[in-house]
Amino acid sequence: RGVIQQGLLTSALYGAELTPISQKTIALMQVEVLRSERLSGPGIQNNWKWAILGPTKDPEYKIKSAVVVRLAREVWQAADNATTGPQQDSLTPRELSSLFHMIGQAQQTHLTTGSALVDWIIEALDHFNIKVSGPTIWKIGNDRFEAAITTKFNLHKALTRVWETNLANSIIAKSGSDEHKHIDIGRITR
Repeated sequence: RGVIQQGLLTSALYGAELTPISQKTIALMQVEVLRSERLSGPGIQNNWKWAILGPTKDPEYKIKSAVVVRLAREVWQAADNATTGPQQDSLTPRELSSLFHMIGQAQQTHLTTGSALVDWIIEALDHFNIKVSGPTIWKIGNDRFEAAITTKFNLHKALTRVWETNLANSIIAKSGSDEHKHIDIGRITR
């Protein structure tokens, strides 16, 4: 269990914000996490297992939230005139504006951009139902964010709410009835 959680999974996720990872690979990682938690047996839907484990154990959440946070970091660094530290090569405001224009166009048309990295960013944004209106205005679920001034903590809170809502909707859809429509995933996970 510790090897998967601390070693293999962490090393497999290294650089996920910059390297597209296929949905097949993510699914295999999810299977391994469930196996390492001894939750791979039959009888319970996987959605309930993820409700128990929470988003921080879900490789798909970890991978795609890393992409979103990396994009936000570019916005934060562009907003900060005195960029210092390990990353000196952040995008300029003009480059960032062009990137967000490309993202916005692709989100509206649902077409590929021709860039594997930009398409990967769009896939992560779409996974969390994030709509961007330029570099600074992001809509995550029902929340509107000023990306330049939000914090990583608040960003993760919003992403977790979307993850919980998607998981609850999946549980409801698979049960085939409304008996779980008031489920509070956050309460189960915490």
